[in-house]
Amino acid sequence: MTNRKWTKKARWREIREQLDRQPVVQISEMADYFDVSVETVRRDIDSMATEGLVIRTYGGAANFRIASEPTLEERTEVLIDERKKISLAALPRVNNGDVLMMDASATCVHFGELLARERTDLTVITNSFSVAQALASNCTVTVLMLPGVFNAHENANYGGLTVEYLQRYQADHCFSSCGALTPRGPTEVNAEVSCLKRAMIQLSKQTTLLIDHSKLGSGKLETVCPLSQISEIVCDANPTEEVQLALQRASVSLCLI
Repeated sequence: MTNRKWTKKARWREIREQLDRQPVVQISEMADYFDVSVETVRRDIDSMATEGLVIRTYGGAANFRIASEPTLEERTEVLIDERKKISLAALPRVNNGDVLMMDASATCVHFGELLARERTDLTVITNSFSVAQALASNCTVTVLMLPGVFNAHENANYGGLTVEYLQRYQADHCFSSCGALTPRGPTEVNAEVSCLKRAMIQLSKQTTLLIDHSKLGSGKLETVCPLSQISEIVCDANPTEEVQLALQRASVSLCLI
């Protein structure tokens, strides 16, 4: 709590400045900081969200950088060499006949193209039309497409139906990525993406994250799972020292290419 008297304009400016320094702010914490009621801060954040200044979240607000990403198509067209090298390093983790879960990530699209060339008789459970199409050239691969609400930004299905339908399956291996890797675990831009990734991880015997160096910056909006639920990370650069220590404590293997 501060001793100064905060005007509405000053509160808005301070909320935005705090969001420049951290991913999210909580209404209750900001009410204490400003020494005003929770309802006052809630009205502030609702008004700021209406004006497009912040993203409204459960119990608070987030800045746009951690709550959004380029489209999957745009992400697939950058860092192509890095993603292909990461995919090649991950290939030995897959045997002919395996059952895999793969989500809608750019590196998984590249990995799907490689699997289509190098493996046979796979069963791949995915919500991603891009991953399904990447695997389509191999007639021995069975793709189980998860239903749900179509998200054009990710070219994939999401929502409660997607997660519910997924529960009937289990897999040998989940291959996923994330918006950003933090000491707490992989993070993502929104709840729907996080929820599906979380379910895939829980329903797989092991999980490998395929991440490039662009995923080693600030965390995104929501933590997908603790690092202890990840088996291995394949990456093209060393994470921060803090993340490396967290990986060691969680017994997560790190494969650098």
